[in-house]
Amino acid sequence: MSTRTARLVARLTAATAAMALGGAVLLPASPASAASRNGVCESGEFCYYYNSNNAGSVSDFTGSIADYGTTQPSCYDFKGTGNGKGKCIKNEAASVWNRSSKTVRVYYNSNYGGTYQDFKAGAKGNLNSSLKNQNASHKFLSSATGCKTDGTNSKLPTTILVYRVSLNRVDRVSFKTYVKNVLPNEWITSWPSESLKAGAMAVKSYGWYWALHSTRKTSDGRCFDVYDTTSSQVYKPGSAS
Repeated sequence: MSTRTARLVARLTAATAAMALGGAVLLPASPASAASRNGVCESGEFCYYYNSNNAGSVSDFTGSIADYGTTQPSCYDFKGTGNGKGKCIKNEAASVWNRSSKTVRVYYNSNYGGTYQDFKAGAKGNLNSSLKNQNASHKFLSSATGCKTDGTNSKLPTTILVYRVSLNRVDRVSFKTYVKNVLPNEWITSWPSESLKAGAMAVKSYGWYWALHSTRKTSDGRCFDVYDTTSSQVYKPGSAS
């Protein structure tokens, strides 16, 4: 056996041993969901579409993503054929298909923040006006999350979910901020201070009750506690004196 051949055999033997011990040790690291991201919306996946009505290129996921990235080659992109292929998906998606078994929440901001829209298992549809081409992260929700409040019968909630009817948007609002911005619209501010205190208690009690007991959802599955109209209490951000 020549020296060159011996070296080749030695390399092949070492590579075989490494694969036997670790298998994937020779493969570069990649995002957790990358193995299944093939641009086809398959069972168990949550998929973005570049165009409305589930048209255009597809970007498919099997788990939550807090930050999609904004530049190639590191961003999560549209992989399927059609319009948008190769584009980073952040702020570029128009519709979705949730083929997973869990509700998936799409957020306006990275790291699961800001306005959101929920899609139940099996749901297919367009992102609403607040999120179309404004998508920055998404989360697979467990069955224990979604509509729950952090309040109890003896403890006020710290936040409340307000459905902004004219905007078709659900905002998570600080409970104290909610009370302050409802009171001027439900009570006459020129009344004596004791009357205003009673009004604040009424506003607070109403919001507290619905934060604990509401099962309300929008037509596309987003949870909320109260409307911002006379259907509940009139809430107008910035109206607190």
